[in-house]
Amino acid sequence: MQYLVSVENSNYFYWQLELLIESFLMQGLQDNLVISIAENDEPKFRGYSKNIVKYGKKIIHSNVGKERGFPPANRFYTIKRFFESGEIDLPFTVIHADMIMKNPIDKYNKEADIVINNQNVFKNDLTLEYIRSSGVKERLVEKDAAKEEDIDNIIETFPYSMPIIFNESLNRDFLSKFFDKLIINLEQLIKTKDSSFPIEKTCWIYTFLESIGFYSATGSFLTCELMHSEDLDVPFIHYKNGIPPVFNKRFFKFEPGTYHNNFEGPYEFLLENNPTENTSFLQQVIKSYIKRNR
Repeated sequence: MQYLVSVENSNYFYWQLELLIESFLMQGLQDNLVISIAENDEPKFRGYSKNIVKYGKKIIHSNVGKERGFPPANRFYTIKRFFESGEIDLPFTVIHADMIMKNPIDKYNKEADIVINNQNVFKNDLTLEYIRSSGVKERLVEKDAAKEEDIDNIIETFPYSMPIIFNESLNRDFLSKFFDKLIINLEQLIKTKDSSFPIEKTCWIYTFLESIGFYSATGSFLTCELMHSEDLDVPFIHYKNGIPPVFNKRFFKFEPGTYHNNFEGPYEFLLENNPTENTSFLQQVIKSYIKRNR
C-alpha cells in the first residue's frame, strides 16, 4: 500500500511532514510514503527538515494550487498526474500532512470494497445544498444507478474524508476518467465559489455520487482527533483541530517575518500538553523524532 500526501514547499508543512514521516518510520513503512511537493519561493529556515531529506519518495512540481488561487487544487492534479505516470499505483491511500500513523491501514481495509472513505466526518449543509441543486440526483435515478427512494439517503450519508483508500481491484480506465471528472468539477467550483465554500469536500462527494454504478464503496472510521478521550482503534490520528485553546497547527505557519530563533515551536507546545491517550501517542512520535535526530 502506498500513501500519498500533497503539500506545499513551505516551513508550515515541513514540521508536519517531519512528524508524519517519523510515524511511518516507527512502523517501518517510510518507503511506502509518496510526498508531492508544490514549489513556492517562500524563504526556508533550517529547522524541521531532517526526516524530509532522508525518507519517503519526494516529487517536486509546479504549484497549480497557487496559480488557481486554491492551494488544495495541488492534491487533485497530483493524484491524476501521478496515477497516469505510474508514480503511484493501486492500491494507494490519500492522506493529509497533519496526520500521524498509529497503525498500518491494511488492517482496516475492506478489500471487498474498492473505495474506502473515512467515515469520521461532519455534514456540511453547503455541500448538501449544492449537490441537491446540481441535478445529479435526477440523473442517477434516470440512469437506474440508484433507486429514487434511496437517493436522498445516499446523498445525506455519503461518507467522505481523508484518508481515502483506492484498492487494487478498481478498473483503471474508470479511475482515470474519475480523476478527469474530479478536475472538471474542481475547476467549476473554483470559478463559482469563494474560499468560504467547502470546495474540496464538495468536489470529492459530488464526483463520487456522479460515478455511482461504476464502483463499490464503503465508509470506515480511519481517523480520530487528539481530543478524543478514548484510545480508538484507527490507523491515523488527525490533529487538524489541535488541543483547544492551547494548540492549533495554524499557530505555527512560520510565515516570513513572523518567527525568530527563540520562538517556541509546535513540538514544545505538544510536549507540554497531554490530556488524552491520543496526545500521549503524538508525544511518543515527537520523542522518537527528537531521539532519532539528536
